Amino acid sequence: MENDYDIAYTGFVHLSGVESDIPLSTYKDEHRIFITENDNLENLAQIEQLTKLGYEGDFSFEPFAGEIQTMEIEALKTTINQSIDFIANR
Repeated sequence: MENDYDIAYTGFVHLSGVESDIPLSTYKDEHRIFITENDNLENLAQIEQLTKLGYEGDFSFEPFAGEIQTMEIEALKTTINQSIDFIANR
């Protein structure tokens, strides 16, 4: 796969998953959750591509959905760890 993108211009990568069945063009921040096996945004492929291009920077979760913002702390910790495990064990 050819790519003319210079990875040196990437300083930080924001990640969030979307599992909604609505059209991609209608995704909003309220649809953004942690990354799971049901992710419609192909985050794993994005991470892999960026890594192949030489990206060595940080990745940051950016789940803005209200359901995430109102989670109890222990549930939030579990969800974060599950998402990290899913990504790390791809």
